Amino acid sequence: MKGILITVIGLIIGVIVLVILMPLLFKAASNVWSQLTETLGIVKYSQIERALICYYYLCKSGCSDPIFFDFCSPDKIGKDAYEEACSLASALGMDGKQCTEAPFQFPMKIKLEESAEVSKDRLKKKIDTPHLIIVTERTSGEVDWFDVIARILIPVYGLIKLFSESAISIIAFHAYNLTNIEEESYSVAGVVFSHLVKFANLKSGSYYISGLKAGWPDRYYIFVDSYPRYISVSSNSLPSEIEVLPGTSLRISVEDEKGEDLNYYNYLLKVILICQPTYEYNEYVQLYFIGVNFPQQSCEVDWPNTPCTFSTRNGKIEVTPLSFSCFEKRVNITISYEAQYEEE
Repeated sequence: MKGILITVIGLIIGVIVLVILMPLLFKAASNVWSQLTETLGIVKYSQIERALICYYYLCKSGCSDPIFFDFCSPDKIGKDAYEEACSLASALGMDGKQCTEAPFQFPMKIKLEESAEVSKDRLKKKIDTPHLIIVTERTSGEVDWFDVIARILIPVYGLIKLFSESAISIIAFHAYNLTNIEEESYSVAGVVFSHLVKFANLKSGSYYISGLKAGWPDRYYIFVDSYPRYISVSSNSLPSEIEVLPGTSLRISVEDEKGEDLNYYNYLLKVILICQPTYEYNEYVQLYFIGVNFPQQSCEVDWPNTPCTFSTRNGKIEVTPLSFSCFEKRVNITISYEAQYEEE
């Protein structure tokens, strides 16, 4: 009886190890084959597919990773796209942190002169998370009760699913930017998703690709927008009200100071929420204002609606924390800009 028990335990462990190792072996073989087919011109990626793959690599390991540079060098994605997503981020101390500490703030901009294909099958050759789904506003999901119950009632099944369902990449498009959509359904983590995109054509135009990396196992969220998600301010714009996740940074582009050099008119605002569990539960906000080759400035706010003023090269930015909460883990702020012109 004891021997049978040991054999059963050994089989269970063997199955778990096999489930872990097999994807790694297939992934290694797939990477070699993908590199060969791309070199030979057998697989050709559209401009949007390359940008999506590059932003996944960027979120995963940053621009300095050799894998990123091999597929996403300036001559392959465009000098302007590389400078905004990589060079500017690096100059502001954010390379490798674009999707964690400064999500959506350093997009990769592309301009499509004509429509471009988006194929999940081609993306999967480079995006190596076990799961990849492409969503739009039409996507819906419902609980896969069979999967949930099986995980509870069959421990071995639950362990296998736990190890096999690790990282996932989620690419989000706006449905109105897509044509010729071929849909699919897909089940992951106990949820069945419907109206996912398997293949489509992205309309011509300018797009900003940016992302977020969060959770455990890793979740990669890559968005394709017709507008940038960083903050643009000018002397003519109204104050912008924003909800910020504490510990993250906002990129602020000052349009009045705009020139050819991105480093000159882009700044970084780091927002930190300090929570001290005293008998009154003291909480306050620390703000750090950073520019390239520009003195770092800071400000501390322990009462809402207290403004902080930071100098820019040709003006000043006022940041006012409207409210903040350690319990809700959020900070609401407004940002405005005032130009300062030298008297003649």
